[in-house]
Amino acid sequence: MESDRSWQFSHVIIEKLIIGDGTSLRGIPDNCVDAVVTVRSLCSSGAVRETLREIRRVLAP
Repeated sequence: MESDRSWQFSHVIIEKLIIGDGTSLRGIPDNCVDAVVTVRSLCSSGAVRETLREIRRVLAP
């Protein structure tokens, strides 16, 4: 079992948590997100390109 490493991110403040389908992030404007976290999802996605395209679109420069 993995050890709890949440202390490594104790300085991170989550302003808004969005959980959903990465292929369509319609409710999120372009260039407005500071971070996108995917956990064990791209390897099982049938639409990796679409998901990465949406992530790139919403990430702030």
